[in-house]
Amino acid sequence: MKNPIDFFKMFKAMRNPQEAIIDMAGGNNNPILKNAIDMAKNGDNEGVMKLAENLCKEKGINFEKEFNKFSKDYQDFMNMFK
Repeated sequence: MKNPIDFFKMFKAMRNPQEAIIDMAGGNNNPILKNAIDMAKNGDNEGVMKLAENLCKEKGINFEKEFNKFSKDYQDFMNMFK
């Protein structure tokens, strides 16, 4: 999903963001997703970031570059409402 606005529209259509993430990742049967959700619920932000970095590394994705792009896109999106 390239357009961040589409991403947020999808969230709006769902009952909650967690449900949307679960659906995008293939449902409750995904052990990596379950681990990420458990870490997030327990406030383990460092663990979630490390998991994301490792997944990106496995896929040959530059985590820093993509995270910075996401952060900028998110900020641009939020600025539309100011």
